[in-house]
Amino acid sequence: MDLTIFIFLQLAFFISAGIWSIAYAMLLRCGVAAGKYFQQNGTEPKKARKSLLDLPSEVRIAVYAALLPPNGWFSEIKALRATCCQVKVELESEFARRVTNHIRNRTGPLPLTIDIRSIGLLSHIILILPIADLNRQKGIHDYRASLTYRLLDAMPSYIDHVTIAFSYNKKTVPVQGMVILRLEDVKNAVCWFMLSTQRAMRRDLKKVEVVWGDLVKHKSLKIYLARDDNSLARPDIYIKRSAIVGPEHEPEYQGLTWELTDTPHTRR
Repeated sequence: MDLTIFIFLQLAFFISAGIWSIAYAMLLRCGVAAGKYFQQNGTEPKKARKSLLDLPSEVRIAVYAALLPPNGWFSEIKALRATCCQVKVELESEFARRVTNHIRNRTGPLPLTIDIRSIGLLSHIILILPIADLNRQKGIHDYRASLTYRLLDAMPSYIDHVTIAFSYNKKTVPVQGMVILRLEDVKNAVCWFMLSTQRAMRRDLKKVEVVWGDLVKHKSLKIYLARDDNSLARPDIYIKRSAIVGPEHEPEYQGLTWELTDTPHTRR
């Protein structure tokens, strides 16, 4: 009797094991077939979108536009800008495009192509002007009509620091004498703009730099460009002016800085 029960239990075990093996094999074949079908027909279910980069570029640009000034503010996009390099590049490109459009809407058609690049928390931009296309200003009284003054005056209120740099082609760069004259015009326009800004108590644009770098070849010419401005000699002018010094092993004047301050500064 016990032997019969034992044999019966063994048969039941082998039968159940066979059934489960057949069922597993069928399910496995069905899964492989379904995967091949989805792959061939392009109907494989899409993965859940988990990041901003999964969105189309047009949607990402709309998100940036909602966060950038004047709609948003820099503190709101600080964390977003630090997420990855692609978001940083796209955010800064959209910001530069917005600033460029704002300037062109205020100045009208420009006689040259300008390049704007953003730095830091986007409140500091680099304004790149082609030195070969800058026209010589005919007199100090025309400073308000100069291109440099118009560009600075058209800056959005959320920009507080502008660096003016110059692009040039080595084959078409003007002779050094003409370069010095054009840089002097830019210097005068910046100086008069900062003076008018200080008198009008406008504190939006607090710092302007003019960087000529290797555009000026000779050290004596760099020292000449960095000389003091007579218009900033009065003790009641709240503008700090300083020269931008080059590397320590090669001390040269690479540019000039004008900065609005809370205390008056005299000529050094």
